[in-house]
Amino acid sequence: MDEEEEVRKELEEFKADIDRTAAEMAARMHQAIGRSITDWSQMEGILVHIASWLLDSQTNKVGLVLYSINGFHTWLSIIDELFAMDPNFSPLRSDWIKIAKRLRELNDVRVRLAHHGLEQGRALELLENITPENITLETFENDFRSAEVFPSLKPHENDTRMKWKKKAISLDEIVTFQEQLFEVIETMTTLMSQMGPIYLGPKKKLVAKIKELQQKVAQHEQTPLKSQ
Repeated sequence: MDEEEEVRKELEEFKADIDRTAAEMAARMHQAIGRSITDWSQMEGILVHIASWLLDSQTNKVGLVLYSINGFHTWLSIIDELFAMDPNFSPLRSDWIKIAKRLRELNDVRVRLAHHGLEQGRALELLENITPENITLETFENDFRSAEVFPSLKPHENDTRMKWKKKAISLDEIVTFQEQLFEVIETMTTLMSQMGPIYLGPKKKLVAKIKELQQKVAQHEQTPLKSQ
């Protein structure tokens, strides 16, 4: 095998490696996007539980109200107001404010995960134009540095709103979103563990009082009447 044939073979092998890498990244991104949206749904369920304790109502009723409100920021504002107006839960409001701040920041990414599409990238397109005759290290590096080579999440080309004038979301950014969301969910779980005793305390006292009254009634019924 002469030198030119060897270079051609190595180039074809390199193209095949890039093809496999791009396909693997696309599959992982689809998986990461799906998992992120699922985790976000879990987080919303926790918000419903928090709101139901603040409202002292059933979760299915509170869920009906919150899920009928389209704006996620409105969810957070309602819960914030509920913390502020209830003297039993207001000491925990500072913890809630930190959680709400993080959720507002993450919601921007969540919207993009839900509504933008996955573009495959231009790796193969660039590689198709490379041959043993025209390949140079400088050209190769410049092309791959300036182009969006691997798969990324982007708005549709017809969605030209200014708020989407951002760089595409990469796999690394999606993984970071997952990690940050998981951390917030853990913090929300801790908040609920603090809310539980506050929410259940009065109910436990009421149950204890009812049992006490029941015992007194039972004792009274068992006491024989004195003959007159």
